[in-house]
Amino acid sequence: MTRIAGTNWGLNKDLRKRLYKTVAERVILHGAAAWAYPLSARQSRLLNSIERKFLLNITGAYSTTPTAALQVIEGIIPPHIKAEQEAACVRTARLRKTSNYNNINFNPNNYEDGTTSNKFHPAIFQL
Repeated sequence: MTRIAGTNWGLNKDLRKRLYKTVAERVILHGAAAWAYPLSARQSRLLNSIERKFLLNITGAYSTTPTAALQVIEGIIPPHIKAEQEAACVRTARLRKTSNYNNINFNPNNYEDGTTSNKFHPAIFQL
């Protein structure tokens, strides 16, 4: 991203943010359900350090700006929180296992199973 955006040329701030959210963040959090439950402190620091480079490029802020401040300025949820949310969601909805997030237990029996399928194809019926 650094190569496609200078201080007064290249992609504007909104496009850089959209590019980060749609591409980079999805690549960083790919497979979070497998590796982010539970998330260790080392993994959390690593995710923040990866995201920091993108946030500095998006905002154009000084390199001494704290990562938390950059996240607040851009309205971006920290990646360790998104990874934990995604892991809890996948464990509950797809794997049908009980998961815990922020001391809240999510039981898959409390949610509908969205895997209903038709036994007959609509083309079979004579209307």
